Amino acid sequence: MTASAIRQSLEARFSTKWAAATPIAWENVDYESTPGTSYVAFRIVPNSSDFASFGKHPLIRSLGLVTVDIYTSVNGGTEPGNLLADNVIAAFRDTSGRAWQDGGLRCRAGSLVSSLKEEEWYRHVVVVEYEYDESF
Repeated sequence: MTASAIRQSLEARFSTKWAAATPIAWENVDYESTPGTSYVAFRIVPNSSDFASFGKHPLIRSLGLVTVDIYTSVNGGTEPGNLLADNVIAAFRDTSGRAWQDGGLRCRAGSLVSSLKEEEWYRHVVVVEYEYDESF
């Protein structure tokens, strides 16, 4: 699975499941936030690869992260961001609540890893690990 195919799959999944919950700031695409209007920033971070099996047709497993930064208004409490974080996590589950898959691409359970105040925003960070296998 190519880096481009992984990106297309993950972005399409999030875009479809997120619908119009908030605006999405995609990687390397101009986006200007509107004060007081919540939004999310979506990023894909490829990580590492290693041999998952050896032999005549070795299997290479590659890992990466989807990070979604959720920006809500400062002084609005944590609940708006927590609700959006739950929705981000749910976007990468299938209809039975298990981890979502697309061919050899698999997502692990997502988690809210931090929340902090940044200038005029309160930011929650959700991380979803993904993996995919390639055989040669």
